[in-house]
Amino acid sequence: MSEEKHVLIGGVGHPYLRDISVGPTLVPVLKEMEWTAGVEIYDIHFGPIHAVQWLEEKPGYYKRVVFLSGVARGRKAGAVYLYRWDGALPEADEIQQRICEAVTGIIGLDNLLIIGGYFRVWPAEVAVVEVEPCEEEFGAAFSDRVEAALPVVISAVRRGALQPLDDLPTSPFASRYTGDGVDEAVKEALSGTVEAQG
Repeated sequence: MSEEKHVLIGGVGHPYLRDISVGPTLVPVLKEMEWTAGVEIYDIHFGPIHAVQWLEEKPGYYKRVVFLSGVARGRKAGAVYLYRWDGALPEADEIQQRICEAVTGIIGLDNLLIIGGYFRVWPAEVAVVEVEPCEEEFGAAFSDRVEAALPVVISAVRRGALQPLDDLPTSPFASRYTGDGVDEAVKEALSGTVEAQG
């Protein structure tokens, strides 16, 4: 009998910042979908230090982590990107700066990856799904472009959680992810999502 593979899917970001909040906003949608045994889905609305402490209590439990977040990097607005985090860390001074930011309550994907990597809490397999935001001001509704991209976002999360990562790029600036076709389960899970935000 093969050992169950535990996979963590985390929606990262502050709530109510429109497209920036795509990660935590879609967590309830992801939880309603069918997944293979061992997949666990959480809203990571807490800071990187808290996340590190949480994972240090269960070392080696997760064999793969998939993060979903809205991240502004100057790419095509509304586009979806799926990549494999290569574990590269910046210089010590920058790591210390990011830890200081995390202590003040700043929640961000890059801080989470770097701080978690520094404390070695991530498994070997880390996939990241990013959405380039169009709108970042306070509010619940997605922009039209991000709303239209939601099926592709969900498809990217499922791809990152359930399929091998070896062929994924390691840069958030690689070619955008367009999906391999969106199945009916994804469409059904998303029905009513935007209306519920209004």
